Amino acid sequence: MCNLSTGILERGIQRGMEQGIEKGREEGMMETLFSLVRKGLLTIADAAKQAEMDPYTFKRKYESYCSK
Repeated sequence: MCNLSTGILERGIQRGMEQGIEKGREEGMMETLFSLVRKGLLTIADAAKQAEMDPYTFKRKYESYCSK
């Protein structure tokens, strides 16, 4: 039973790490897009397209990011 619980724990840790890495990548991409929009190098519509979001949702997230 100890080996089974150890295996389950290790799988859970691995999944958690993978999810954390994926979330970090997504946040990094969004920060890059926000920065490009802020600098005027990318429009909100173009950035939303790159993020695979509708422009309204992207704009809300961008405004939230800018207000921090």
